Amino acid sequence: ADLIQIAWDQGNHSFALELIETLEEEAAGPSASFRNLPNLQADIYGDWLNRLIVAGDQDTAREIYQTASSRFPQDPAIHLVGVELALADQDWALAERLLAEQRYPADLRDKVSRLQQEIADLKSQEGKIVIRFRPGSRTIPVVARLDRDLNQRFVIDTGASLVTVPSATVRQLGIDIEDNLPRRLFYSATGIQNAVEITLPYIELNGWIVENVRALVVDLPGQPEVGLLGMNYLTNFRMDVNTSEGLVMLAPR
Repeated sequence: ADLIQIAWDQGNHSFALELIETLEEEAAGPSASFRNLPNLQADIYGDWLNRLIVAGDQDTAREIYQTASSRFPQDPAIHLVGVELALADQDWALAERLLAEQRYPADLRDKVSRLQQEIADLKSQEGKIVIRFRPGSRTIPVVARLDRDLNQRFVIDTGASLVTVPSATVRQLGIDIEDNLPRRLFYSATGIQNAVEITLPYIELNGWIVENVRALVVDLPGQPEVGLLGMNYLTNFRMDVNTSEGLVMLAPR
């Protein structure tokens, strides 16, 4: 038992579990010395899974969870890992169903409450574009798709009337900006530009597509590879910005 505890304390969960299985095989019959081994085994699985979740190693956690949940289907701590993995997959419906399948002891109530809140948050985000950025930042960066193989970095800018895209991106799209296209004045921190106006076939953001988007060809000072998502694009959505949490939600109109 001491060797098991040492292995566990050192984070060698697989070796600790192997030692338990060896002791179980060697046990000739019921004994007080071995009676607590299943509980110890469940605790080690639970600790291992929680460490994997914290470390962001969901793939290994899923693999270990399959074994642990089949051996200890009624263990509430292990069961909650299944809820966390469902949330990691953005599957709030599965997470909600799993959470309701068991009752939980008092020492897990805080964790259950947190998971309930995460489920509620995901449900509220359904059908919306969710953009996360650094809390407190004035800049909200996003990446949108302009063509099947072309992703473009943008910054959300409610002060820009039109979307802007860099000239290099326009060339990649195969748009000829010398072809007598209209021009519009673009005001920036470095002055006024007479920018070419084009029409983008579409902008796809998190799976949502807005077609035939007017845009100005502008190489922004200091960040020539970045475009602006202006109001002619943003007016297609109801926008909710929470700078303290670093969260933008766009609900299609």
